Amino acid sequence: MMNPIKFVLLLIFFSFSSLCAQNCTLFSKYNKIQNFDYNLLYNQFQRVLDLENVKNISEIIPECIEKKDRFPNTINFIPNEPIILDMRNKIEFALLLNNDSISKIRLEKIEAFDINNSLFRSFDLFNWIEIEFYASKLKVINKNSDICEITTINNLFKKLSSILFSFSVKYSKRTCPLLFSFLDIKFLTFQGLSNTFTKKNILEFIENKNSTFFSVEALSLYIYRYTISKNLINMFNNSNLVIIGQIDIIENDTFFENNPASLEFQIDSILSLFQDGGKWLNAFNYFIEIKIQQDDKNYYFPNRDICFFRHFPINSSIFLTVSYDSLYPNCTCPMLVLFSPYFLNPPENSSSLWLTYNELLKIGCLNPTFINSCNLNEKLKKCGDFFSYYNDFNVIRVLEISMRIEFFDIILSEIISVLGVLFNFINILILCPEISPKKMTNDPVHLMNRLMFLNSLINLVYLLINTLHILNRCVQINGIFCSRFYQNYYAQYYDIFMVEFIGSILKMCSSLSLICISVTRFQILASNHLSKRNYLKPKIIIFIVLFSIILNLDKLFVININGIRYISGSEFAYEFPDKNTFLLNFQQSRIKYTSYHSIIFYALYISHEIIASSN
Repeated sequence: MMNPIKFVLLLIFFSFSSLCAQNCTLFSKYNKIQNFDYNLLYNQFQRVLDLENVKNISEIIPECIEKKDRFPNTINFIPNEPIILDMRNKIEFALLLNNDSISKIRLEKIEAFDINNSLFRSFDLFNWIEIEFYASKLKVINKNSDICEITTINNLFKKLSSILFSFSVKYSKRTCPLLFSFLDIKFLTFQGLSNTFTKKNILEFIENKNSTFFSVEALSLYIYRYTISKNLINMFNNSNLVIIGQIDIIENDTFFENNPASLEFQIDSILSLFQDGGKWLNAFNYFIEIKIQQDDKNYYFPNRDICFFRHFPINSSIFLTVSYDSLYPNCTCPMLVLFSPYFLNPPENSSSLWLTYNELLKIGCLNPTFINSCNLNEKLKKCGDFFSYYNDFNVIRVLEISMRIEFFDIILSEIISVLGVLFNFINILILCPEISPKKMTNDPVHLMNRLMFLNSLINLVYLLINTLHILNRCVQINGIFCSRFYQNYYAQYYDIFMVEFIGSILKMCSSLSLICISVTRFQILASNHLSKRNYLKPKIIIFIVLFSIILNLDKLFVININGIRYISGSEFAYEFPDKNTFLLNFQQSRIKYTSYHSIIFYALYISHEIIASSN
């Protein structure tokens, strides 16, 4: 008989082992990986630990990683429910990461940030650590209240290299700046700033006298139709500011209390910076280089646009740099205004500015005859109260219009689908007694009733599928409408197989059944009664179905599941799922389109588009 003490110890051992095994469930998938992918960009192995559907912080145990020499360099933290980063949720990420390489932590479903938390303060020994936030809210609290006051000297973000708030982060107009107390990092990025009908995601920081030291080497703002104001950038002084996207206007007092070390714009057109004639530039009373990269490659500062730059401070130390392509072929009067500091104080100590100066010399901007012919004072006086609103109908405008159309299309599509389901269901109830087998099968009226019943049935199924299509539709992330299941794999599969494939087949069958109904109606109305044909013969139905399947077969190959979970860079560069990959990118397709395969799928694609357009 077993000793009772040994039995108890054995029981405790098995219980502890079982508990450890249960607690290490989150790490089981990572521990099974034998070979990791090599990342050429970072020149290191990409070891990614996915902590998905975390229900309790206690489940994250560093000891669960079996091989200590294979610690991850990337952690994806996805809680089961949205959480608040406060003192209760203390996660030792530093103990889970490899500190000898470039390390990254991605977090989702963060409901709020408590300024008293010190979650990211234990990375002193790391060479490079990046923190990224997705599908979260930049809401700042102080011990479960909205009071923006310092209670303890703390810092949520310390010794970090980069912080990214992605396109899927929701911002607020009254954000407490104390979240970034004593911030000292290389890069800080805010993406998804927008102020349009389809997406209002505005970030502004409230003024706080207790604001502490902020040191950000480079601040990047990804914007879309957005107003740049002092409430957005004031707290980040002496930073290298990069603004990427489409600017509505820059307020006059934006830079009166903020002195960026440098300023860079990556925008659609330089004219969007001068909605007010350039008044915002009067705040710079020191030497500064402003780099401008514009998408409009065919803009050469024509003379008709001189009033856009009427308030540019000519006697200043503001040096603009643009693409050399914009400075050709000849110098123009607006160039004399915008690049006047180059002529008054040639930048001999800056190589990049000196190159721009030489380009201006080549195109004759210092030619006395040309300068006199411009008559700048007279031309600028004529501008008067010129309202220089830049409203070019370009790709960005088309994109904005398309998003509005998409929003109204979603609403109308749902209304039409619901009403269609109701009306077709009523049609089926009415036609059911009329298609009884007891009726004369050779009677054209009976045949038409059966065709109408079949058409209503097909439409009912199609509209039911289309009603649920809303699960996979999105105008803009964090915008006026975006399904929470938009990126979900099941929603993407539903879109591919049910909406695109089966839906297209049903739509084609519905159109063919309408043709049959029209022909049958003509037979009934014809006085001499043409030969009566039964369009519901099994062979005809099978042929129609097979024809529809073959014609829509390309949908299963040219539409791919988009497995990208974390979107950054460009908000409009991704769709879920990826559609028309056959025409857009041959490398992303599931099939290698070579020889006769290419011809087959191209023919199917063109045939489907022609028939779909004619329906």
